[in-house]
Amino acid sequence: MTTDNAPNNQSQHNGTVNLVAYINPKPDCYQDCKAALEAITEVTRREPGCQRFELYENKEKTQLMLIERFSQRHDFDFHHAQPYTQKVYQLYEQTLATPVELHFMTQLDV
Repeated sequence: MTTDNAPNNQSQHNGTVNLVAYINPKPDCYQDCKAALEAITEVTRREPGCQRFELYENKEKTQLMLIERFSQRHDFDFHHAQPYTQKVYQLYEQTLATPVELHFMTQLDV
């Protein structure tokens, strides 16, 4: 996975972790990656501190995007340590065309 910045105090607002992840599966693996993410969506949304976990796809159905928001860093870390999340990472090892792009975002006060 590639990141443009790591979750730290500069990328958090009141302790929250905001992440946009771009996922680029190989064309023949797109449906497998999409199904794996769909399978963990509801259980992830029930995790402690999960405020947002949404899956999107582009019009061409070549790229997936996750928007995640967790209340605290430890909630984010908890999610990424879960067996179902680790299973998705294992799938990614064989199915992605490029590494996942992780963009940790800072909420602006507007």
